[in-house]
Amino acid sequence: MTKAEFLDGLGKVYEPVPYSGCWIWMMSTVCGYGSVKYDGKTERAHRLMYQLTKGPIPQDMLVCHKCDTKSCVNPEHLFLGSQKDNISDCLSKQRFAVGSRQGSSKLTDEKVRRMRALKKEGYSDGELGKIFGVNQTTVSRIIRRKYWAWLDDIAALKGDE
Repeated sequence: MTKAEFLDGLGKVYEPVPYSGCWIWMMSTVCGYGSVKYDGKTERAHRLMYQLTKGPIPQDMLVCHKCDTKSCVNPEHLFLGSQKDNISDCLSKQRFAVGSRQGSSKLTDEKVRRMRALKKEGYSDGELGKIFGVNQTTVSRIIRRKYWAWLDDIAALKGDE
């Protein structure tokens, strides 16, 4: 595909979606992202659109979607961000299956908050594990915010705490 074919692809290789403003890639996809052969290489369509309309992508940056639609190639919906920016965006929009929204979770947001409060009151990790039905290592990781680290961040963003 040439640059002109790609950029003139509205209605041909990507379709506009009324009301959302998304331009949905209609050709090949990989894991939901548009895929296109360009200049001898296979590229993600949204990344190629960014490069052709906005410029180079720095080495450690991602091309993220404001619209959260993987197959969207509308340059107005694309922005540069780090992996951390992308995860923060995902969490702030609650699109990530974390905590109690993940199917296998034994804990809820409230239980994790309670666990952290009890730890401040002097309970050991082993005691907390017995109370909440998880192992001591899990408790330790929750207390150190290796697990459920996002919980307080999301609450703070919403003004819950």
